[in-house]
This record gives sequence, structure tokens and C-alpha cells, in this order.
Amino acid sequence: MRRDQLDDATGDLVDLIVGERRIRVEQARADHQAHIKQGEQARLAGELDAAVNHFLRVARAAPTS
Repeated sequence: MRRDQLDDATGDLVDLIVGERRIRVEQARADHQAHIKQGEQARLAGELDAAVNHFLRVARAAPTS
């Protein structure tokens, strides 16, 4: 394999990894937002145990958010 082919292949691999990571981050963000929304809905409905469980899922998955 020539140097330029290797550079192209390396660049393609990096693009693939970065793209896959971006998709995972976006999915995790959507999941967290869904749990927060479900927690808020449960809280408004007076289902405090369910609300806490939804909020705890987010806290466990993303402790710094």
C-alpha cells in the first residue's frame, strides 16, 4: 500500500469513528431527555417513586450532566 493510500484509509477510518461517536452521543442525549420528560410527567401525576426512578436513570448514565 502506498503512503497516500494509507493516509486516505486512515482518514476514512477516523471519519467513521468520529461519526459513530457522534451518533452515540446524540442517542444518549435523546434517551436522557426522554427520561427527564417521563420523570417530569410522573412527578406532575403524583407518581413520585416513578419520577425518582426516571431521574436516577439519567443521574447514573450521565453523572456530570
